[in-house]
Amino acid sequence: LAHMWFGNLVTMKWWNDLWLNESFADFMAYICIENSRDKFIVDYQNSWSMFFLDKQRSYDDDAKPTTHSISAEVVNTEMADLVFDGITYTKGAASLIQLYRLVGHETMSKAMKSYFAKYAWKNATLDDFLSNLQEFLPD
Repeated sequence: LAHMWFGNLVTMKWWNDLWLNESFADFMAYICIENSRDKFIVDYQNSWSMFFLDKQRSYDDDAKPTTHSISAEVVNTEMADLVFDGITYTKGAASLIQLYRLVGHETMSKAMKSYFAKYAWKNATLDDFLSNLQEFLPD
């Protein structure tokens, strides 16, 4: 579902912001697990424990010579293949989790509803995402 929101409904303007699509999908998967544990008979282990185990992938990728920032400059489509890794997915998700915990569930929910309405069926950037979020933060 998160891939549909961040990949289809709102699409990145260029590959530099691939991390926002992929990291947000990872982040939302753990939020959904956390909020659905009591609603199903399935015995889920703590979703954040699962996340921290998955985060090892980003540490492994970050230790390689091909390491890059979460929001990497991608100069062409061939280079885009290089940023589909643990850094883009899990390290980016870790950053979004920190942001979520900082601003809180209600603020993030309001900001995301606005973001999806504002950029539906359009292209957006990290700056667009952050500018939209800023509108919902206290002065």
